[in-house]
Amino acid sequence: MDGVVFDGFSHTALMLAGQWNKMLVENCVFRNEMHGSSYFGGGALLSNGNVDMDTTVWVNNTFFCNNSYLWSIRGYCPVAVFSHNTVVYGTVNPFLTRQAQIMNMDNNLFYAVHSYGGIPEQVIQS
Repeated sequence: MDGVVFDGFSHTALMLAGQWNKMLVENCVFRNEMHGSSYFGGGALLSNGNVDMDTTVWVNNTFFCNNSYLWSIRGYCPVAVFSHNTVVYGTVNPFLTRQAQIMNMDNNLFYAVHSYGGIPEQVIQS
């Protein structure tokens, strides 16, 4: 994908469910991805927990005013790149990365990410 604008998805802009995909996302804008009742809904990419990827490369994208999980790698992924991206205003957890074997994250700009901070009762009870 190159130069695509994703605006106003209430859950996730891109949902990955197929095995061994190659994904290249460049110069895209993800904005206003907000779920009405869940602060974990409303992100750019969410992969299922058992989805293995071949390659995912995200370069020079803009993320503005999204809830969480801008970039999700939960299955096996031998090559994962998140580089030269700009992230402004996020509610919680910008990443959900569990098993990326060779992951490169560099030259990114983050401003006011994880601004939610949590509810005091959740912190006390945990």
